[in-house]
Amino acid sequence: MSQLPDLRLVKIVEYASQYEAAAVEAAQAELARRCLEQWQLEELKAILRQEAARKQSSKDLQDRVEREMLVQARSAGKLLNPFTESRSLTITRLLSLYLLASWSYFLLKEWSLITFLVSVPPATWDFLVLWVIITLILLPVTAVLLWRTAIQGWILATAYFLQACIGAGLSVYWNWHSMAFTSFREFFPETQVYFSVIQFFLNLAVLLYLNRPGVRALFAMDRHRWLRSLAIALAICLPLGLILIQ
Repeated sequence: MSQLPDLRLVKIVEYASQYEAAAVEAAQAELARRCLEQWQLEELKAILRQEAARKQSSKDLQDRVEREMLVQARSAGKLLNPFTESRSLTITRLLSLYLLASWSYFLLKEWSLITFLVSVPPATWDFLVLWVIITLILLPVTAVLLWRTAIQGWILATAYFLQACIGAGLSVYWNWHSMAFTSFREFFPETQVYFSVIQFFLNLAVLLYLNRPGVRALFAMDRHRWLRSLAIALAICLPLGLILIQ
């Protein structure tokens, strides 16, 4: 403490809550030993107040600039658009090719169903058939929009990978309960659900990648807003999960 300047000692005493009690006591003892006049102490405190005011002013300015940038980003559609980062272009186009490959595989897999649908009236189609048709239409559209880095492509791709992630997770869940396994050691070799597990984590990774801005905003969120958002998400997801389980 004897080597610290007067201003630093006064700062330790004034902001005692930010320092350990032993450091505060040592600073007080050192100031008493130096026998500073009252006017000298007041000058040092005034300097500290000026520094604090400058820091607060700088923080307010930074917050104001960030708010203005946020407003501009929202107006330009960039808040939700992860394609503003140049390094994401290659991966985005690879995802587009992956979606086209998935569409081709889906087309071949459901080809018999498609040829059957041509011969029956649309009034006889059920929900599953409509889902197949919607998927066949939206997958290439999503791939093209994603290739062109359009915001609509991001929205459709997010929806696709979200449902793929949920589907893979439900596949694992239903296999577990239908076969009545008691341990994962029995579960995986018997049901061969490795593909579903890998698919779940891959789709989850792509989903998080597509929503990088949202993930960053989530981790940058203060604790109270984060807990509020978590409570809202649980309030929405838990009833749906209970319905699916039953």
